[in-house]
Amino acid sequence: MELAVTLAGTYLASPSSIVNAHPALHDIQYSGPVGELNDVVFRIPSIDDASMKQEVMQALKGLDGVLRVDKLVSRMRTKRDEF
Repeated sequence: MELAVTLAGTYLASPSSIVNAHPALHDIQYSGPVGELNDVVFRIPSIDDASMKQEVMQALKGLDGVLRVDKLVSRMRTKRDEF
């Protein structure tokens, strides 16, 4: 599962430091920024337990400097007609 996280404040300079902010966040992996935006992507290794996923989401949302957390959904790209 991947999460897009919108940051402000102290985490803008070092987004990877979020993993040390809460015990539930130790297993998430920083994937990188989203272009020029203040958004970054974190990857959560496969967690089968829905309550653990919810705990990670709530831990991120509860941090100062985190404005928004969105779950990224994978989807297939549509194929264009070939000429």
